[in-house]
Amino acid sequence: MLCGGAATAQSFDSLKWENRVLVLSADDNSPQAREQILLLSDFYQDMEDRELIVLRLTSQVLRKVDELSPFPFQTQILENSQHRRYLQSLFSSEGFLDGGLRVTLVGIDGELKEMWDGVIEPAEIFEAIDAMPMRQREINQ
Repeated sequence: MLCGGAATAQSFDSLKWENRVLVLSADDNSPQAREQILLLSDFYQDMEDRELIVLRLTSQVLRKVDELSPFPFQTQILENSQHRRYLQSLFSSEGFLDGGLRVTLVGIDGELKEMWDGVIEPAEIFEAIDAMPMRQREINQ
């Protein structure tokens, strides 16, 4: 888990070995993204138990969804167009700025684990996490 301290902007890479990440890629006005956030809001404790941080990726910004993520990750404005294109290529689908949603799960090792197009049930996300070897070790400890 990320430790407290001075809140400064962080890169996506700083989450590796600290948190699992769920990236919601959609435009700012996406009704699907709002629906996904609303669905997840009932599962705050489940996300905290799995050290899951939820980020929104739009065309300009990568930011934490504060109401879903207890961990101290600061918004990063993606001023570097190369960095922005890299993140969009990882987490977005063709046409995601047209109101669509892509949900991407990144493991604690920083590797992409699952991708879903559209709104996904939280139980399916948690099942994917709980099946991971590192999560199995956490459960057994």
